[in-house]
Order: sequence, then structure tokens, then C-alpha cells
Amino acid sequence: MTKAAKILIFVNAAVSVMLAAWALGVYTQHVDFSNRAGTADKAPGVIAVLTARISEVNKDRATSEVAAEQSLAAVRQREDQRWANQKWYGEQLNLLEVGQTPVKAVQRGPLAQDPLIRPTLEDAKGPGGQPVKPRAFYYDDLAATRKATEDKMKKIARLVEEEKQLTETIDGPKGLRVQIFHEADNQMRVAEEEKDLQPVLVNTAAEAERLKKRQDSLNKRVDELKKGKEEKKTLTAR
Repeated sequence: MTKAAKILIFVNAAVSVMLAAWALGVYTQHVDFSNRAGTADKAPGVIAVLTARISEVNKDRATSEVAAEQSLAAVRQREDQRWANQKWYGEQLNLLEVGQTPVKAVQRGPLAQDPLIRPTLEDAKGPGGQPVKPRAFYYDDLAATRKATEDKMKKIARLVEEEKQLTETIDGPKGLRVQIFHEADNQMRVAEEEKDLQPVLVNTAAEAERLKKRQDSLNKRVDELKKGKEEKKTLTAR
């Protein structure tokens, strides 16, 4: 016998033993898929076990279906309430942003057990107990205040520039103070000249009085001559 034949005989014997052991295991440990009820020393079949479980489930199915329908109705109701609350919260948030009416604040108190219950609102109070306005109101007020401030700053800049010009006009090289000083000096000189011309003025007044008297005398003489001439004409006419 060759060496290869011996090896094949040994392999055949080993495989035979393995297959016999596997067949024995299947026979002794196989799963019973029958619907046979169990006994004291033997477990029931798989189909029998599953049939019993199906029967138990069918007993509670009606109750479970009713509970499921009720739960589904409750879920739908709460879902509708949730969407309604979402819309309401959106409106409240929008009122915080725009509008002219005072905004609302959540009233302080214990929290509701149900999160779908809307909170109680009350008028929001700011500093000094004043009502709080929407954010857009304060943005507009801030913009108006900023514009008013800018206008005031521009006005102040114009006034500062005007003040510089007035200061230059008053205290400049040819300003009013210099002109006032020159005018005071001129008035002083005029007063001195008037003082110096006072005798001349007196003499001129006396001369004017004398000339006036002389003029009156001449006028009186002219009147006398005119009168004498008229009398002479009258006598000649006779």
C-alpha cells in the first residue's frame, strides 16, 4: 500500500467520525418547529410558542388600538395647539420689533406644568415705570437724536467760527478796539483844538454880533433912503 493511500484512508476515517458526531448533535439538539404542546420533560414546539404569543397579543390589540387612537388624537390636538402657539409667539416677537403700542412682558410666577399653556402677559415697564416701546421706536428715536446732535454740532461749529470772526473784528489789527482807541485819541485832539480855538470863537462871535448890528444899521438906512425917495417922487408928482 502506498503512502498516499494510507493518508486518504486516514482522512476518510476522520471525516466519517466528524459527520457522525454532527449527525448525533443534530438529532439530540435539533429545534422543534412543530406545534406540539410541551410536556414536563420536553419543551413545546416553536410554532406552539409563537401561536400562544399571538393569542396573547390579540387579546390586548383592541385595547391598544383604542389607546393608540386616543393618543393620536391627543397628539394631533397638541400639535395643532403647538402650531397655534408658534404663530402667537411669532406675533408677540414681531410686536417687540415694530409698532407703536407698548410691548408686553411675561408675568412673573410659577412655571406651568404644561409647556403648551401660553404665559400670562403684562405691560413691560422701563426705568421710572415708563412703558417700554418696540425696538423700532427706539431705533427711530436714536436716529432722530443723532441727527439733532449732528445739527447742534454743526451749529456750534458755525457759532465758533462766527466767534472767531467777531473776535478778529474786535481785537484784530484793524478791530473795533483799535478804532475806539483812535477815536478817543481823535476826540481828545478835537477837545484840545476846541480849547485852543475858544478865544477865536469868542472873537468870532463878537465880530458876528458887531457885523449883525452893522447890518441892521445899514438895513435901517436903506429903508430911510427908500422912504425919502418915495416922498420925493410924491412931491414931484404934485
